[in-house]
Amino acid sequence: MRELALVKEVKRNYVLLSKNRTEACGSCALKDSCSATGTASKEIEIKAMKNNIDVAPGDYVEIEVPNFSASKLALLLYGIPLAVFIATLLFMIGLDFSELLSLLTAFSSMAVFYIGLSIYDRKNREKLMPIIIRKVSIKDVFTKIK
Repeated sequence: MRELALVKEVKRNYVLLSKNRTEACGSCALKDSCSATGTASKEIEIKAMKNNIDVAPGDYVEIEVPNFSASKLALLLYGIPLAVFIATLLFMIGLDFSELLSLLTAFSSMAVFYIGLSIYDRKNREKLMPIIIRKVSIKDVFTKIK
């Protein structure tokens, strides 16, 4: 998905952008009750890769945002760890370990899963970040808004 955003701050390898969240959330049925960015603010900050494009604060840019499936993300963050927890707990109880040891082992296995997920995220974070495609003129910004 491509979106327009305003450059707020330029860092070494990435840029902090500001954009109105209604552009990305306009078609969502839960946009009025969403708490992802807080109900008070209609603007969100995005961290995007520079992609060798020279930008300065105040510039408008077009960014390519990777498409994510919210259900796959929820499964990865909540479903799989829960399944790991339950499977480990049942396995340990099935082997006649005490409930306390089984519970501690199940929590530990879930923690190991999250540690692995964190390592994966650090290694692949740049692949999942939005990328600046091009600088956009003010005329293009107002044409897109209308």
